[in-house]
Amino acid sequence: MIPIKYKIIKILLLQFAILTMIIGCTTISCEEFDTNRKIMDCHFFPELLEQYSFKNINSDSIVFTQILFEKSEFEERKCHMCACGQVLRVSYENQTEGLVLSNTTNYDTELFPDGIGGMNYLINGVKSSLIIEEGLLTESISEPAGETKSFSISNVENETLNNINYDGLTKIEIIDTQNSPINTLWIQESVGLVAFEITNTIWTKE
Repeated sequence: MIPIKYKIIKILLLQFAILTMIIGCTTISCEEFDTNRKIMDCHFFPELLEQYSFKNINSDSIVFTQILFEKSEFEERKCHMCACGQVLRVSYENQTEGLVLSNTTNYDTELFPDGIGGMNYLINGVKSSLIIEEGLLTESISEPAGETKSFSISNVENETLNNINYDGLTKIEIIDTQNSPINTLWIQESVGLVAFEITNTIWTKE
C-alpha cells in the first residue's frame, strides 16, 4: 500500500506539470492556405477552375471536372510545439476515360517559414511526393525506407505537342504504367498541366 505522503507528492507533481503546460501554452495564428505560393507553380491546375478541357490532334475532347476541393482556413491554435500545416486537396476526374488527377499541396509557416512546401501527385493508382529544389521539380523519396521513384522527371526547353509550341516544360514520364493509363505529362510553370499522353495519343489543354 502506497503511503499517503507519496500520493500527495504524486498529486502535487501532476498539478505542477499541468500548470507548467498551461503557462507554456502559446497562441498562434495559422493563415488560410495561400494559393499564390511558389509550390502552386507545379500544381496540375493552379487556377483551380471547375473544369479543364484537353483535345487531341483530331480535335476530340477530354474534360476534367473538379470533384474535390478542401482548403485550410484561418484559425488560431493554442500549442507548445507549434506548427501551422496549411493544406490544399484538389481532385479532377474524367469518368469517360476513367482518369483521376489529384494534388495535395502543403506548407508550414510556423516550423518552416521560408520553406516552399511540397506536393503529392496522384495519377489514378500512381502516387508520389514532390518538392521544388533550386527551381526544379524533384521527387522526394526515402531510399533507406525502400521507396522507389514513380516518375522520370526532366526539363524541356522547347517542345511541340499537337502542333503547339511550348517553352520551359517539365516532362514527367510515369515509370509504372500498369497503374495509370497516362504515360507522360507536361507541366508548365504557373500554367499547370498543358498536355498528357495516353497510348501514343497526346492531349493538349484548350
